[in-house]
Amino acid sequence: MALPEGWTEQTSIATGVLEYKNWSWSGEDSVIGTPSSGKALFDFRVYPFISGNANAEVEVNDLWAVNFGYRVVDISGTGRGFQATPKPTQQRLVREILMLSYATVNPLPKRGDSLFKGEGNGDYAIGALSNPVVDTISITQEGETPDVWLITYRTKKRVVNISRKPTASENVPSMRDPYPWERKPKVKITSITENYQIGWGYFLGNKTPTEIATALNTNMDGVAGMLTAGASDPYEIIKNSAGDPFKSPPPSKITVTKIEITVAFEASATLTSLIANAKSAAEFVNNADFSIGVNSALFSVRKGTAMLTGFAVVPADYQDKRDWLPNQLHPFEKTYGDLGWTVSGESSTSVAVNKYGKTLVATRNLAYTQVSIAFSVREIGWGTIIPDRGYRSLKTGVIAPIQENDSSKSEERLLNGSGIEVDVDVDTTTIPCLRLYTPFGSDDSLYNVLDSLPWSRTEV
Repeated sequence: MALPEGWTEQTSIATGVLEYKNWSWSGEDSVIGTPSSGKALFDFRVYPFISGNANAEVEVNDLWAVNFGYRVVDISGTGRGFQATPKPTQQRLVREILMLSYATVNPLPKRGDSLFKGEGNGDYAIGALSNPVVDTISITQEGETPDVWLITYRTKKRVVNISRKPTASENVPSMRDPYPWERKPKVKITSITENYQIGWGYFLGNKTPTEIATALNTNMDGVAGMLTAGASDPYEIIKNSAGDPFKSPPPSKITVTKIEITVAFEASATLTSLIANAKSAAEFVNNADFSIGVNSALFSVRKGTAMLTGFAVVPADYQDKRDWLPNQLHPFEKTYGDLGWTVSGESSTSVAVNKYGKTLVATRNLAYTQVSIAFSVREIGWGTIIPDRGYRSLKTGVIAPIQENDSSKSEERLLNGSGIEVDVDVDTTTIPCLRLYTPFGSDDSLYNVLDSLPWSRTEV
């Protein structure tokens, strides 16, 4: 039958058959062993993709799996292969078949090769994540004589950035939580109550025991209502109905806010300024307003209300744990010598590589310094206010005992702030009869302690 017009007779067929005669190979010692290069004793003819040995599949997520094979025929002539002198072993034949993957000309695929690298374009391109990679290579003898062998290649469905061994210049990927000394200061705010001796307050009138009992029994908040001051109630010295101040008025409960801060520093941090300010802040109240934040909440501290009440600097240890992935450098750059490993072909001073084919856990202990700071905020301040009472007066310009008109006995009376007694029937609302004391000075040392903390740290 004649060919259609314009067609020509095909003179050859490209079968893809490869021949290796007087060939050589080369590769890395760590991959193919010693010697890493050599001249072949056997000659081969290789037939690709033999019948029954190739298959490929793709999953719904576009991940490929491909298996394929070659037939290798020993075509060694006179003086080559098993006809050479001395006669090589069958192990030499097997090794040279495997070395076809490292032939200096037309090498067969080797483990780790990307199967479709550079293949396809447009809609048919193979993505980097779905590109199958050669995972295992096996050879088997076909028939009873060692003249014909089958090589089978199996691929992984998904291998990304596979590497036999990273170079010394590669950076180890950082996969860890922030260290304690990389974290922001942690703030905890709580409120407690404490007793406070108060000798003054709003006068809310007199009640009978029956009225108090009725308020407790019939309405549980009745007493609380009785103790609620109004705008017109006088604020005065606590005194009896005769106008004499109580010597020992009962204490009242006041609220104190406690603010605790914990923060870590590297062991090499000296903290000299922080410690110096903390020592000063333990003896002085704050001389100006400032604020401290808890996440987005802001707590305002008024002048004269805050004082350092606790400070600790404690050494601590942190156990740093990392996943050590197969074929990766040691996360902490420890050498084979550091680990006590002896690895053939590796120097004891080289950074160790995980060659176990599974993820290991690398650990190390790191020293750091833990600092705890506590300060208390008393809205009523850090001092005492006491009634100006005494048994002597400056009423005559000379200090003298305060005596009743009909007695020579001295009497304790309220003074007006200038050392002169106040008559019992006088309203004390506007008389400066209260004296204020504090054992503490004021400065900005507490603010300096807080301001020196690393609030701007970024936790990665």
